Amino acid sequence: MGSHKNPECERTMRPSTPTRTTIYPSPPPTPISPDKPAIPTQEEKPKRAVTPPDENDDKTRTGTQNSSRNEEDPTAEPAELPPWPTPRSMDMFLTSLLGDNTCGGRTPNGTPCRRSHRHVAKSVVNEVIISLKSLPPSCPSSKLAEVLKKLALSLHCSMHRSERSLDTRVEDWLTEYFPRPGDTIVLIKKALRKHNTKCSGTKDDASLCQEQIGGRQVQAIQLITDRILDPTVYLHDGRLKVWLERFGQNSLCPQHRGKQLQEQVAKLSAAVTSARDFQLLSETTRGISENQYETEEPWQAPGYDTSPLRLVADLNLGIEGGELASNYLQTISKCLIPRNPKPGYVYAYTVNENEAFIKIGYTTRAVSVRHAEWEFECNRKVRGLYPDSTATGAQILYPQLVESICHADLREGSVRVDCSACQKEHVEWFKISAQRATDTIEKWSQWMDRVACRPNWKNEVKARVRGTSNLAVSLHALMQLSPATGK
Repeated sequence: MGSHKNPECERTMRPSTPTRTTIYPSPPPTPISPDKPAIPTQEEKPKRAVTPPDENDDKTRTGTQNSSRNEEDPTAEPAELPPWPTPRSMDMFLTSLLGDNTCGGRTPNGTPCRRSHRHVAKSVVNEVIISLKSLPPSCPSSKLAEVLKKLALSLHCSMHRSERSLDTRVEDWLTEYFPRPGDTIVLIKKALRKHNTKCSGTKDDASLCQEQIGGRQVQAIQLITDRILDPTVYLHDGRLKVWLERFGQNSLCPQHRGKQLQEQVAKLSAAVTSARDFQLLSETTRGISENQYETEEPWQAPGYDTSPLRLVADLNLGIEGGELASNYLQTISKCLIPRNPKPGYVYAYTVNENEAFIKIGYTTRAVSVRHAEWEFECNRKVRGLYPDSTATGAQILYPQLVESICHADLREGSVRVDCSACQKEHVEWFKISAQRATDTIEKWSQWMDRVACRPNWKNEVKARVRGTSNLAVSLHALMQLSPATGK
């Protein structure tokens, strides 16, 4: 873990309680010069007799009326919006959607998932499409997003049904098919969304770096993005530069941070500046001050994540008993295919502030190495439960097979965890006691040691897991191949 440091890790915080950045009160903006007439807007139409503007009138209108209105709601949309979504954009979206049979949810690499989409009744999808087509012209963005989220939920595969996956898909749809004229937030999100769990720098041969930046930097990018989306930041050149530099620092690996930081910041600045151009032409920006003393805003990089694990669902939810058993048995059977796999360990650990949940996995390397990797990728402090950290422990044969049998044995406690740091959904977590996790690992590890001494043991295992859908019976039959003695 020592080699993966955040550039601003000297000052840490708990991600569960992110630091609120300080916004200093803005002084009245500089009066508009009489030689430069203000850009007319609909809201400036007076309800009283019109008199020629003088310098004092400009000061009053700019420093009070508009400023106070923007302090109340700086992101307010214009009163009259153009028709949206357009029939053309709706047709393009539905044509593309219905012509694709894949899930389409975004993977950690930023590419669409190519697994088949969820098999649901056609009437369910049609009902959502009818709701989509029935939206009134100039409907609120939130209403369109709500319907699109239902559509994503009905189509996404089992690995992309978390709130984060659904919200990301909706954002992608809104950006690609339903861009709203002047929707600054959507445009800025589009400019920033290219960044994921890998370094955004480039190598000497112009190829992408692809080095993992670590969960702590990923979560820092999420916090910084939220700050950039605040109008008091993206409409303020000084503040925007500060936050884009922080964004750039966290989007690069140590190798490229020194060489390519300014290049990254320049690209980000150009994209965000272009996205905000429409809003800069509107009256809603006049209350944003450019005071140079407001540029430096405090920032503390996140430390280890101690927030509650985000549970997607019980893995058994929505799966029939026979199908669920078949999935476990198929996994066990696949683990028998390698002829001479490396020996290794089956381990169990929990993380700080989430001790009710246990992760069970396997590794062919030292357990401490795997723990360090997981801490770096998922930004949570690991507390090992098995094997004992003070003992080296003997390796076992076919550790992946033992792991898969343990997962099947503990299936009733299975949960899926959505990780905002590594952008993956982990399926190896269980809501069980530490003692039960340890007992289960030891039981099947010892079974592996005994059964591996039998001739043709693989064929015997296959015979007990193939051609059946009764998982409990299969697990009992496996144990009877070489039952524990002295019990």
